[in-house]
Amino acid sequence: SRQLSSNKPIKAEEKTAETLTTHIQINELQKELIKLGYLIPPDYIAAYASYSEDTLLHMADYGDMVAIHTLKQRYLAAEQLDAYRSMQEEAVLQGSIADISELHDVEFAKYASDDSREGLLKSAAYAELAGLRGSSVTVNYAISNFNENGVEFSSSELKQINLMAQEMLEQINLKRRDKGKAALEKIDDSQLISFAPNQSHSGWGVEYVSAQLD
Repeated sequence: SRQLSSNKPIKAEEKTAETLTTHIQINELQKELIKLGYLIPPDYIAAYASYSEDTLLHMADYGDMVAIHTLKQRYLAAEQLDAYRSMQEEAVLQGSIADISELHDVEFAKYASDDSREGLLKSAAYAELAGLRGSSVTVNYAISNFNENGVEFSSSELKQINLMAQEMLEQINLKRRDKGKAALEKIDDSQLISFAPNQSHSGWGVEYVSAQLD
């Protein structure tokens, strides 16, 4: 019986260590997701509510994604749309994938409302930029978006989209270098995938579909 009782605290310690490891893993995952602009808890933004715009802009310049999203919310509430767009671009510069997806939506909305081919190509370029960064979530979302809306791209448009995305990434990394930051690294957000299209009707993203089916 002594042996049995002596096992209990060890099991309890193991359980505590296991729980702690799980919490650390969750916290690390949450930190990584926040860096990508995903799932920023409202209480994080609430904690920044008292900061001035200048303070938040300074924090944003250092890559604080919570500061960036706090500013975005403020600008949106005040209908300062140019400032909001500027913060979306700052978020992308600092490594956000969620904001690339938002910019894809903004440009696609121009196509949907005005039949703007330029908006459509730019929306695809943002999706490709996300793909160049390694994002499965944005790529899958864009492929489905194009599929559902009957979009088709010509081969010359696909080349144009690729060049636009490469140029975007190059410009982002040049700006980062000017700020003394390293070039953006490839990321992996595949743990957030809830669906994956099994084909691309538009012609864009075919290689991503093939890679996922493999």
